[in-house]
Amino acid sequence: MTPLHHEDASGLRRIIDHLGPAMFVGLAEPDGTLLIVNRSATEIGNVREEDVIGRRIYELSAFSHSAAVAA
Repeated sequence: MTPLHHEDASGLRRIIDHLGPAMFVGLAEPDGTLLIVNRSATEIGNVREEDVIGRRIYELSAFSHSAAVAA
């Protein structure tokens, strides 16, 4: 996983957290590993940020229902 520098992460966080209350916005590696996710997504999904960062998107319950997503 590519480390996200604190300055980059905090700037990106400010942007994505203000895009809208019902939007899932994140930054992921090409393999789907989440590097950062907006607060709305964690609130809607009722998960903690630390529980999703570092995991692949298709491993998360919101996306694991579809075999096409994991492909």
